[in-house]
Amino acid sequence: MRRAKSISALSSALLLGVATGNLPAHADQADIARAEGELRQYSRDRDLSVRYANQLYYLAGLYRENGMRSKADDTFQKFLTLWRKKPQAESEPSLMLGWASSMTVERHVFSYPNGTSQEEMERDQARDHAEHQQDLVKAAKIADDALAMASRMAPTSNEKINVIFSAIPVYESTGNKAKKQRLISELDKTLATQEQNPSLTAKQLKEVAAHLNSLAELFAPMPFWRHAMNQAPVRMVSNQLSDHSYSVSQQNFSAAEKYRLRAMALYDRLPTKDSDRIFAQRNLLAWYKLHGQTDKYNRQLCKLGALLGSNDPNVLFPPPAPCPGCGRG
Repeated sequence: MRRAKSISALSSALLLGVATGNLPAHADQADIARAEGELRQYSRDRDLSVRYANQLYYLAGLYRENGMRSKADDTFQKFLTLWRKKPQAESEPSLMLGWASSMTVERHVFSYPNGTSQEEMERDQARDHAEHQQDLVKAAKIADDALAMASRMAPTSNEKINVIFSAIPVYESTGNKAKKQRLISELDKTLATQEQNPSLTAKQLKEVAAHLNSLAELFAPMPFWRHAMNQAPVRMVSNQLSDHSYSVSQQNFSAAEKYRLRAMALYDRLPTKDSDRIFAQRNLLAWYKLHGQTDKYNRQLCKLGALLGSNDPNVLFPPPAPCPGCGRG
């Protein structure tokens, strides 16, 4: 019998399945029947409440991927009811926002049964699109409820900060940019308060810095530094609504830079040889290079050289470790 997965793994799989359309509408009845059978089995076993709850979540995802929205919502509510009786590591607002995120992804069905007419396909797609608009309204309401619950958490706790970060893309997808901006402002103020604390431990410095870099990612994201160093520069545009897929507006660049520099200032409070500080310095200069900021890149490169006590390119940018399988980097 297939082992029930963790909620985190199921959340990721759910979002991926909906986004890629790997499960065509009403075409995976065998998967659903199998999952329902496992759910019945878990319900008969004692001391398997966690596995039963996980299977409920998995089944809710299958229903959603197959366009069975009513069953999906009902099953998710059953999951939440059971989870509240025996909560696990993840907070209820986080679970709710994971579900809301899955609702913001519109299904794209790439295959239909043989013999399906063009008219039937278009009718099905129109129905799915209309129902997706309803999903967006539901997702926003779930996000509102999750944030209301999170308001009881400690303002500077990682738990609450992570909930707010999870809510931001939901509001972005549902078109509520004002709410998204309010959440970003709330995070900004919360983190600014923590930055001013001279007694932060190394662990706390890294946590706050990571949150600031996450804020920067909302405006001008970047890949891992090694990839960023080898990519063509991102095109800087004046119009924030540019349709160029590989561009960033000057306004968004400036916002991201502000957060990245605040994060780096926290890393600079760590010991010189701290590996996370060195990694952050490397990331920052790669980010500048990615955005074509040559002068700023060179200044950060000098800082990295001073940290490492070397200007050797192999020290500044160590090559990747060989692959244990093929021996290549």
